[in-house]
Amino acid sequence: MIYYILKLALIVWACETCKNQAQEIRTTIHDVLNSTKDKHIKDELRLFSLQLLHYKNIFSAKALNVDARFFATIVGTITTYMLITLQFLILSISHSCDTKPNKYHMHIIS
Repeated sequence: MIYYILKLALIVWACETCKNQAQEIRTTIHDVLNSTKDKHIKDELRLFSLQLLHYKNIFSAKALNVDARFFATIVGTITTYMLITLQFLILSISHSCDTKPNKYHMHIIS
């Protein structure tokens, strides 16, 4: 289970890193736009900049957005179910160790 959680954490980390780098590209495009003098290049960079501003960079797999919030939800849910299972395990062990004789239990006296 730890292997799969670690694997999922690395995938989410890679997606978040790529998303952050894509956001940095927006700043870089504006820097290039401000420094260039060619009108044709400026027009193309403006169009590209508008496309990037109107597009959200989201990685999704099977309609699930792969981001830090998704990972935190998965980890929280798994932790909750593990704690519930642990509580039931502890409860069942404590009840199985009870050795109270019931009224039908017969004692042999010698």
